[in-house]
Amino acid sequence: VIEKLNKTIEKYDLKLKDEASNIDVERAVCRAFVTFRTIEMNYKVQNEYRFSRFAMFRCCQNEALKFEKKPLCVQQAVEPNDLYWENLDFNQYKRVARKLVITLVTIIVLIVCSVGLVGAKSVFAASAAQNPHYDTWIVQSVSVTTDGKVKKNDQCFRVCDWELLESCDRVGAKNSDDFPAEKLFGPLRDYEGPTNEAGKYWSQSSTALTTTGCWSSPGCDEVGADHDDQDWIGITFNISRQIKCMNIWQYGGSAASELRLWACPSINVPQKTEIRSSWKPEDGCIAHQVMDATTTVNNLIQYTASTSWLAVVKDTSCPANISYTRAETAKEQNWKSTYDCYCQQEVTKNPKLATPPYNTPEKMMCEQWAIEQAKQIGALVFSVVSVLVINQI
Repeated sequence: VIEKLNKTIEKYDLKLKDEASNIDVERAVCRAFVTFRTIEMNYKVQNEYRFSRFAMFRCCQNEALKFEKKPLCVQQAVEPNDLYWENLDFNQYKRVARKLVITLVTIIVLIVCSVGLVGAKSVFAASAAQNPHYDTWIVQSVSVTTDGKVKKNDQCFRVCDWELLESCDRVGAKNSDDFPAEKLFGPLRDYEGPTNEAGKYWSQSSTALTTTGCWSSPGCDEVGADHDDQDWIGITFNISRQIKCMNIWQYGGSAASELRLWACPSINVPQKTEIRSSWKPEDGCIAHQVMDATTTVNNLIQYTASTSWLAVVKDTSCPANISYTRAETAKEQNWKSTYDCYCQQEVTKNPKLATPPYNTPEKMMCEQWAIEQAKQIGALVFSVVSVLVINQI
């Protein structure tokens, strides 16, 4: 190995001696530095050679711009103090290889940064999801099957007291008893009371409540009514509220095993009861995670954890199965959450749904959604490419 290295050193020594024995005019020219008398002349020359940095354009370079029939690459020189003369004769292939390595490292860094940004955005969204702001809140009786699917109950559902809280701190937490409310409503009618001056709809003590002081779903006392998807009750406050926790009491004889909370702007809920009777909370409202912790209080069941109230957390999994007809209505009414969930569900079934041509009912329905997704991805790709191009300029 040492002998081989010695031969290599001798070879380079001979080359250096040969090069040193040549006079300047005999040496090969790798590049030249030109100084102009005026800045205007500098600009004119650079303008003439503006495409010379690209090999594709140098092959078509005007003969008048060539040096001894060889195309020139002209660019603005660095400041003399920033010039490393020993790097001027650096092998071109090594230079290209290093540029490729730098480009690859840049791409990896950009990918890592993009993943970090997406992760940070998800964390922020999850944090924001725990503190939603809406003026209308709906609680619904549901049941969770053994395979984890959430089903709606069409049975008797009685709510005897219901508190929505801006904080999960038991001491001094503001709740819906302190919030002025515009109305309490169900699938078949609006309720005017009982209320106090702050808009509280339940004024009795939870330990003294009976069925006469509880709200009942149509499945309890609406004889002959169609009870499908009518096991819910909602409240609309005068302004949007930040809700972090919930507390609810049900009558023990008809207590639901699990509950789901929905939130939306009041404009998404039909005002006319004849339309609302067939309306579903998933039509324009955002689902929150199912709550299933229970403790018994006298003849009531109070839904609350043993050490804290129930946390209100947005369900980002699009739990409701949205039909095509519902998606049509959501698109017309601008119920974005419902419309987005439908398209997400459909693209999971058929990944080609988001690609042209949009020639099926489902594709035409989600064309707008697919274009928005493509724009977001395109913007990300454009940003990455722009950084790479700027890095090379």
